[in-house]
Amino acid sequence: MGRPARDITEAELAVLRILWDRGMATIRQLTDVLYPGGGAAQYATVQKLLDRMEAKEFVRRDR
Repeated sequence: MGRPARDITEAELAVLRILWDRGMATIRQLTDVLYPGGGAAQYATVQKLLDRMEAKEFVRRDR
């Protein structure tokens, strides 16, 4: 299998901007900034977004 695509989406860029500002953040913290008042669906969206970003080697997660 080849290297993952490294094109960045607007949503991924928004996450990176938060991480650049804060250094580190939990999924809940990212969700609260990206989707104020968001619930389980928005949390799952951010979680999936981080999965894709990790595959592209944009982020590294501590689990």
